[in-house]
Amino acid sequence: MAYNTTAVSIPGTIMVFSASALGGLRWALTHSLMIKEELGMTNPFATIFWITPLMGLTLAIVSMATDGWGNVFGSEFFADGRALETIFLIIFPGFLAFSMVACEY
Repeated sequence: MAYNTTAVSIPGTIMVFSASALGGLRWALTHSLMIKEELGMTNPFATIFWITPLMGLTLAIVSMATDGWGNVFGSEFFADGRALETIFLIIFPGFLAFSMVACEY
């Protein structure tokens, strides 16, 4: 049957579990920010405005430390005119997430 057809990567499993846990933590912290009216973040657009730069900076630092931007921008995804396709594939999910937040209100 399907016995022993896949190899489990322990670092990959740890990254998936930590991403799931940190995503839940981010959701919980964002929710706790939005219910406190004295912070002025009851509007989801205000929350996006203040939290997104911090998340982007954090992701940039982690990406630079783990992957190295020379390796990322020198990869096949940015070679031979594929840069626009790659940038679109990065930006489009962000646009969808922004649209989902905008549809909540």
